Amino acid sequence: MLSCRKEAELEAAIKVAEERFGPLYLMVNNAGIMGAMGYMDEMGLPEFEATLAVNLTSVFLGSKHAIRCDGLATVLDRQHPER
Repeated sequence: MLSCRKEAELEAAIKVAEERFGPLYLMVNNAGIMGAMGYMDEMGLPEFEATLAVNLTSVFLGSKHAIRCDGLATVLDRQHPER
């Protein structure tokens, strides 16, 4: 299973997809979690950082490596947190 928080895994997955299926024309970043919730003074830093890693950093990393693809025309960033 791919972890959207790990740059090397995202980069490798994009490369494998290109090798198997040809040029990447569309990248959809569709990861999101509800994550850390509650009062700031009660929230732990690890929970907050995990939320940022999935909801923000993973979009950056996915876009970063997709942009390098030859055929890429569009990057869609869609956050879909759990409800």
